Amino acid sequence: MFSTLPVGKARYGLMLREDGLAFDDGTTWRLGEHEFLMTTTTANAGKVMQHLEYLLDIVWPVLRVHLTSVTDQWAGAAVAGPKARAVLAACVTGTAVDNETLPFMGIVRGEIDDAPVTICRLSFSGEMAFEVYCGAGHGLQAWEALMEAGKPFGIVPYGLEALGTLRIEKGHVTGSEIDGRTTARDLHLDWMLSKKKPFVGSAMMDREGLTAPERLQLVGVVALDNRAFGNGAHLVDAQQDPADPHGSIGHVTANCFSPALGRYVGLALVKGGKARHGSRAWLSDPLRKSFGPVEIVSHHMFDPEGSRMHG
Repeated sequence: MFSTLPVGKARYGLMLREDGLAFDDGTTWRLGEHEFLMTTTTANAGKVMQHLEYLLDIVWPVLRVHLTSVTDQWAGAAVAGPKARAVLAACVTGTAVDNETLPFMGIVRGEIDDAPVTICRLSFSGEMAFEVYCGAGHGLQAWEALMEAGKPFGIVPYGLEALGTLRIEKGHVTGSEIDGRTTARDLHLDWMLSKKKPFVGSAMMDREGLTAPERLQLVGVVALDNRAFGNGAHLVDAQQDPADPHGSIGHVTANCFSPALGRYVGLALVKGGKARHGSRAWLSDPLRKSFGPVEIVSHHMFDPEGSRMHG
């Protein structure tokens, strides 16, 4: 119900294909009464734009809607961590960034070093975080100002590996899990499915093959021998002989060493995964000669309540 989204607020969204499978996820910001900004996963930006244009041209040509890709016009930076708000407060002018002015999923406009910026408080890392956008020509200027303002707080740049670790700990999905074979239910995102109105994919998502209890579902896995393991490794039932593993029940989609948990952890898609929480399995990766016991747990492995994100 994006029609109920107030101006100055953002909302997380999930896009399905017509066959009911998950296509992409992202956020939609309501910048004005008739103006929205949609973000997508990086790899799917072009595909999402193409699909939206198809829907507008073929399925709903009567809609008075115009689509424009603004990817090249904007530079963006995510400022994340428990001191993120203090960093912004030290360099943003023209607006406050306190919790009342900028609540979770709220949007404000201001300036950083005289460069106009739009800031939304949202988080893919699971930490207190803000996405800061400015015109592409002001990107370096805004970045340097943010880094200068963050020096007293010990700011450091973080890249995709650090972000990957944070999102795995939190159980946030990305392309490895939205792989063209998973549904919203498989990814525990069925809370986003409207029960009041049809939507793209709703006519097909309840067919037998997509609701079977043995479907691969998203889970977390923790290495019980605390050794590293690789993406693509298969999981087999723990009752088997580990020297002769067979009968895959799923596979690892992402892995990392979690500094917060002090363990090697990962995300996996496992048959009937939710019912297996608390059980053990064998990890089998013959090509890399990696084998070991793991525990299957909830995909929310760190701060499941979201206390760090909300502050």
